[in-house]
Amino acid sequence: MAIKRPHHPMPTFDEAVLKHAGAKYFTKLDARHGYWSLELDEESSELTTFNTSYGRYNFKRMPFGLISVQDEFQHRMEEAFEGIKGFSVIVDDISISGRTDEEHDSNVRSALIRARKKCVKLNLQKCVFKSDSIPYFGHIISEAGIHPDPRKVRALKEMRILSTKDELQTVLGMMNYLARYIPNLSSLNQPLRELVNQREFKWEEEHNSAFTNIKESICDSLSFLDPTSGNIELQVDASKFGLGATILQNGKTVSFASRSLNRTEQNYSQIEKELYTILFGCLHYHQYLFGQKFIVVSDHKPLQVVLNCPISKSSPRLQWMLLKIQPYDFTVIFRLGKEISVADALSLLYLPEEDTETQMEIEASSDAAEALETPHKQSAGNPQAEALTSSPITMFAALTPPPKTPDVNSRPTSHDLSPAFHTPIPVPSTSRTTHADLQGAPYSTRSGRCVEPVTGSNKGIGFAIVKELCQKFDGDVFLTSRDDSRGQAAINQLKKEGFNPKFHQLDIDHKGSVEVLRDFLQKNYGGLDCLVNNAAIAYKNAATEPFGEQAENTIKTNYFSTLNLCNILFPILRPHARVVNVSSSAGFLRKIPSGELRKKLSAPDVTVEEISQLMKEFVESAKAGNHSEKGWPNSTYVVSKVGLSALTRVQHRMFQQDPREDIVVNHVHPGYVDTDMTSHKGVLKPEEGAQAPSWLALLPENVEKPKGDYVWHDCQIVDWLNGPIPGAH
Repeated sequence: MAIKRPHHPMPTFDEAVLKHAGAKYFTKLDARHGYWSLELDEESSELTTFNTSYGRYNFKRMPFGLISVQDEFQHRMEEAFEGIKGFSVIVDDISISGRTDEEHDSNVRSALIRARKKCVKLNLQKCVFKSDSIPYFGHIISEAGIHPDPRKVRALKEMRILSTKDELQTVLGMMNYLARYIPNLSSLNQPLRELVNQREFKWEEEHNSAFTNIKESICDSLSFLDPTSGNIELQVDASKFGLGATILQNGKTVSFASRSLNRTEQNYSQIEKELYTILFGCLHYHQYLFGQKFIVVSDHKPLQVVLNCPISKSSPRLQWMLLKIQPYDFTVIFRLGKEISVADALSLLYLPEEDTETQMEIEASSDAAEALETPHKQSAGNPQAEALTSSPITMFAALTPPPKTPDVNSRPTSHDLSPAFHTPIPVPSTSRTTHADLQGAPYSTRSGRCVEPVTGSNKGIGFAIVKELCQKFDGDVFLTSRDDSRGQAAINQLKKEGFNPKFHQLDIDHKGSVEVLRDFLQKNYGGLDCLVNNAAIAYKNAATEPFGEQAENTIKTNYFSTLNLCNILFPILRPHARVVNVSSSAGFLRKIPSGELRKKLSAPDVTVEEISQLMKEFVESAKAGNHSEKGWPNSTYVVSKVGLSALTRVQHRMFQQDPREDIVVNHVHPGYVDTDMTSHKGVLKPEEGAQAPSWLALLPENVEKPKGDYVWHDCQIVDWLNGPIPGAH
């Protein structure tokens, strides 16, 4: 026993206090001379022999310091008090609770009788009976929840200015112990952590300020999670460098956690990071979530699509993540980042080395990704591989042994979120930045750094797209504007919010301006990885300009200038590039009254020249005043966006014949958004309107769909040719 470690699992603090959720009365017992209550057999006793000046001695009872002591003692204590309600033990610290006076007394009485029967002696001086709160493993637990030990908080708050590196390391350890009460600790203590790594210890004002901020940020309390009450919510968010998770019940925070991403994980695509965050949250809070129905709240709407698609449509990395979360019964809902501010902040202000065990468990599972590749490619006659085309539960059953508790370890698939006229989008998420060769090499290893310009982005939807991409795009995002001063003002605003976009002047109506941008990108980046064509104009309904003039200007900017920009920039697109043409619900083909015109615009072999000729004919008929007779609508904006959508389909068809691999062009309706263009009548916020365009800009490599498709603001494919116009904004 002194040599072979029994490896008994030690309960965590969270697992222990979970047994006291909803309790009102608490008792704390302390086992006296805990380890010494265990006798050693003769063989083990001899192995503890040590030399002294008076001779050799050996222990007859379990001493401190042996590797097997803690495991063995924990096992004996759990065995001794097995079956007692409201009971938890961590080594020699025993806690007993009850929801009512009678329940508490009954539980304590049972524990004391068992202690006498099993010869467990108690230290009366350290026992606390029937209290509304008790100290337990460095924390205070009560009916209200979990609180930091006031003595530890006071010791930290009253601590003088530190003078040595050893003192600082001690304080940092104390801070990590209180990390559950300090949500942004990794940001606050960064100056202190940097000081530890410096050769010379020099305490300056910035360190004193950081120390003071940490003292003031300690939370007073966190709530218990009651497994019987339901209403559990896991808020998650992923940033470029970190993961954040917060667990709540009935709107009250139970705990928060964060961790950094290693260099490999930082190269994951955003959809992979977001799913990875769910996996991190589920594993970190396993004791709270396993066997419970709960809601996962994310600000990344495409997750809903991934979780509703067959696993076979996902990349190997996503497949093993999806399999790992199968034991958990949850539904994903979407909220904006500002509505899940704690998880959002935790992902940005992550703890550099928090939750190592969970991280190791996740990383160890990545081998499953490689194991899934073979059946994914060779499925004929292979029952395990054929399961890949079925539901997640079927696949889980085919690839793993039957679970011990099938009702708990199988998660029902979520409800289909797609309306009848939508086509669910499969999202194979082979990372756009994580392959070993050119097919998926990190963009930073290709010729130049990854780069993405957004046209017309100094305000409105374009501004929101830039902000979204700054958070999720692994490269430089360029905000562009016709006016330098307005563009710089937008850049300054984003920098105040913590983002770091670049700026380049661009007027898509002027060929020379576009060529300057092309030359700049070619010289400084060696090519182009993504392009979001957002720049457009629209006349108000009350505009007094002649309809012919409106038609000429609108078609020029929204169609011909966008086409010209594409012709100039497309030659420098790199393999796997993504092009997003921001269209509108006005760009729906059925907005064109004439069936003959619709047929021409949607012909499978229609050319760019033919679409351009139709746009010119509309302008001419608008000037002549007979556009309605020729089957055109009374909206120049509609015609321009239908033309852009038709152009998108042709562009994607042309890239299918291009020697550069996997260049994808899509068109998107961002929604009826509250912007100047809609006279601020839109029902969606710009941040919501930016979701689908940003998602399309970050589509993984070799994705099956969408390709050349018309995508709605909720990230669903809409039938541009025949489908009815969706009624929802």
